[in-house]
Amino acid sequence: MIDKYEDPFVKISYMIGGDEYLKVARSLLKSLDATDEEIASSTGLRINMVRKVLYDLFGKALITGVRVKDERKGWFVYRWRSRRDEVDVGVLEEMKLKTLLRIRKKRLVKGFNRD
Repeated sequence: MIDKYEDPFVKISYMIGGDEYLKVARSLLKSLDATDEEIASSTGLRINMVRKVLYDLFGKALITGVRVKDERKGWFVYRWRSRRDEVDVGVLEEMKLKTLLRIRKKRLVKGFNRD
């Protein structure tokens, strides 16, 4: 569950995708430059769900990813970091408004379909 004192980055993530996004966002705030495997381990989510959330948040410019070579395994991995300092409260208010409008629109459509 999310509370009113939660970080705006976490609130926006939750509004975008629900509980999975909430868990990933909180994990990103706890550790700087985390890999998808580290996030999956800390959240209890499956790795494919974590990657889906990360790619979506990256596509919405809420996080950044840096590709680094894992010296132990020998391949490249991404280290993910939130852009919480760049999340503006105005963006949060705009997303709330869009979400409310989307909900109202769905209710109107359902109302028309009942007749």
